[in-house]
Amino acid sequence: MTAGTDRFGVSFNSSVFEIPPSLRLRLLPRLAVRPYADLGLGIAIASTTSDGWLFSDQTQTVGWMTRSALGIELGSTEGLFVAVEPFSMDTYHLGANSTRVGAMVGVGSRF
Repeated sequence: MTAGTDRFGVSFNSSVFEIPPSLRLRLLPRLAVRPYADLGLGIAIASTTSDGWLFSDQTQTVGWMTRSALGIELGSTEGLFVAVEPFSMDTYHLGANSTRVGAMVGVGSRF
């Protein structure tokens, strides 16, 4: 994920690269509509850059993160499907702790 702001001539940019291996509990795995729940624990690498008139600073931090989500897979049990995730929560432990709550719609594939 990335985020940035520009205020009064000073810009702040943050990027986080996360690798959260997760365990998925899929209910009704043979139907076309399959509810699921995810739980994960992994590593997060954050980089923050600030540029201003007189100064420039960049910091990198490595820590850990957790992921939890509830969603529905729609489509074939083999091949392409659409995932609708109305709730996900990620926590980041990178010196200071933070939490992100969100939603997602995506395309996936099972082999």
